[in-house]
Amino acid sequence: MILTAALTVLADQICKYKVNEGIKEGEYKEIVKDKFYLTNMKNKGMAMGSFSDNRRLVVVGSVLSMLVVAFMWHDALKHNRGELHKIAVALVAGGGISNVYDRIAKGGVTDYLYVKGKKAKAPVFNIADVAVLLGALVSLVDFIRSR
Repeated sequence: MILTAALTVLADQICKYKVNEGIKEGEYKEIVKDKFYLTNMKNKGMAMGSFSDNRRLVVVGSVLSMLVVAFMWHDALKHNRGELHKIAVALVAGGGISNVYDRIAKGGVTDYLYVKGKKAKAPVFNIADVAVLLGALVSLVDFIRSR
């Protein structure tokens, strides 16, 4: 579990570093024509910029969410949950740690992946966001499978 969480944090932080070094804030670099872009956006809020005008709420909410993840981590180890559940918790923990670190240490999260939608504008996200979503989906699949 620790290795999965650590690799998630490492991959996301390396990408954020490279993006901050190579792409100006607000700039888009096309990777796949009219479909996929790298960008550099600072998100001072939570999901899709919500609560960006209230830093204290964002930090408190982030810390509380990490406490929930710590409880899930402890529960997965204490009750020897299955490997799929442990992977899910590790992905959520790694993604959460990476984004919470940015919120507290840097005042905002660097989002850098953008997939252009056909109709509505899609949000910009990062590897940490993908890990949290993937972990939640794996956890849901594991829960359904165990029933």
